[in-house]
Amino acid sequence: LTRALSLIAEMRKSDPYREMFDELSPMEAIRGREPAKQLIYLWMKSVFPGYVLAADRADMAHGVEVRLPFLDHVLFDYVQRIPVSMLAAGGRRKHVLREAASPFISEAVREREKKPLMAPSFTQRAADPLHGTIRDILRSDSMASLPFFDRRAISSLVDRHDTDGHATADPLLLIAASLCVMQERYGLS
Repeated sequence: LTRALSLIAEMRKSDPYREMFDELSPMEAIRGREPAKQLIYLWMKSVFPGYVLAADRADMAHGVEVRLPFLDHVLFDYVQRIPVSMLAAGGRRKHVLREAASPFISEAVREREKKPLMAPSFTQRAADPLHGTIRDILRSDSMASLPFFDRRAISSLVDRHDTDGHATADPLLLIAASLCVMQERYGLS
């Protein structure tokens, strides 16, 4: 616990967002770009790599290559020069891609709303073994030993989701449970 508190004190002295910003030195890279392209650049250099690699692992686990056409550097160089007004013409996400694919896919597929691939909710299925496992982990001593979670708040969240069945907190609960398991296996104590 002393090491954990020491780590927390040390981390309070730093600003990870400032450190990342300084390391990226984005001002030179984004100067003169449209505001939306500036945001895209910062997203691509920060959150996107971890986000896309997680999705790619799921695809690769089933032997599916979903990004191959988008890895072509000539295509990438061309697409990055497309103005934002064309990328999201009329507020339509992925406008250029939808138009390029129009001869090859049906209108129903081309015009449907983009939906992320999410794991099925475990909080909506109380009989599901994962539901009980997550609840047990989040009420364990491991959760009590994690210094950066409010155990009562997590417990209250678990209770609410047990009764109202909403899946909105599933990602947070899975992250908290994962950290508990890591604490058990590799903990600071």
